[in-house]
Amino acid sequence: METNTKDAFHLATAAIIAHLEQGILPWCLPWKQGQLPLNPITRKRFRGLNLWLLNSLDYPTNYFLTYQQINDVGGRVKKGEKGHLTLYWKNADEPGSKPELRHSRVFNIQQCSGLPEAEFPLITKVGDPISILDEIILSMPHRPEIRTLDDSLAYYHIDEDFVNVPRKETVEDVEDYYLNLLQALVNSTGSKGRLARRHIVERLLSGDESYSQEELVAILGASYLFGFSGLECALTNTVRGNAEKWAEIFRKDSRMVVYAACQAQRAVDYILGLDYATAAEVAASNAQ
Repeated sequence: METNTKDAFHLATAAIIAHLEQGILPWCLPWKQGQLPLNPITRKRFRGLNLWLLNSLDYPTNYFLTYQQINDVGGRVKKGEKGHLTLYWKNADEPGSKPELRHSRVFNIQQCSGLPEAEFPLITKVGDPISILDEIILSMPHRPEIRTLDDSLAYYHIDEDFVNVPRKETVEDVEDYYLNLLQALVNSTGSKGRLARRHIVERLLSGDESYSQEELVAILGASYLFGFSGLECALTNTVRGNAEKWAEIFRKDSRMVVYAACQAQRAVDYILGLDYATAAEVAASNAQ
């Protein structure tokens, strides 16, 4: 079930703003049963803003299928149930044109009947989340040096390409330690020698708009990595920010959250050493 309209940015941003207006930051919600939103047939995780659009729905599990997939396995959508918005990037027909953002709909398995239960076993994380995060950090390709020059802040130093992080023993909450370190590492992926995000390379970090987008990239990327590790915790006030602040930013720029989520996904892929992005996603993540 696919729709090609020019309203994809507005629909997605409106869905995020609706949560913010209730004081809910979608990227601060815990993952359902420790799972990131997943298509249980393809076993692929949803990407970009789809993570936050789907995880913020009130379902006990994060399994979502297309209408066609439901029919193909002998199931059906229950009467009155409506599909949920997802986004994807598609290369434009004309060479050299920017990729187009399109939207389609998926259904949670709770909205369906007749699905073969054996086909959809719950996927559980195995291992200690902190150990998984340590492995993620140590295995990051072309990782910047991690130093402790300042025991009060975590940040990425653009000129010297290093991440400063307080010593772990000086931080009261170990989850805060990892959250701040991961945000700084996500920032570092924007350097010229890595993904070359414009807001990092051109240092457009002094103005409110450019700073807010890179700040959001770091928050989304760190939250994703928390979910990937299976660490279940509500993100702290360090990153909760102000819901109305973000709502106001998104009202002024209906594209920011979509692009920030796309760039955060690319940053996470880089940190994890994965190469799942389509050509359209890569082009879109470099578009702003």
